[in-house]
Amino acid sequence: MTSATELRIVIDASVYIDLFAGRSKERVQIAEELFNCIKSKRGRIRLYGPRLLLVELAGVLIRYIPPRIVSDIVERVKMEVVLLDDGVFCDACLKRRCFCNVNYPAC
Repeated sequence: MTSATELRIVIDASVYIDLFAGRSKERVQIAEELFNCIKSKRGRIRLYGPRLLLVELAGVLIRYIPPRIVSDIVERVKMEVVLLDDGVFCDACLKRRCFCNVNYPAC
């Protein structure tokens, strides 16, 4: 259950890909900053994503990282992100207009 002060963030597989197998130094830095911010706000930020996130993540990481490490990363993501059925996820996002481009203040 979310509280009124909890920030809910929808996260995409590309952010995790940048963190673990980023090809651009700038994108790796942005992903690191985002996750450091989330970590510093532990308990006040909840991550959400579609269940497909795990498949996308594993499918890309396996090209660059040994399978055992990919498996560990996927398990970690499963613990960090509230995974929603794709239909529920899409309906909720459209209903709440989560597709809007919002600039959040820096942590």
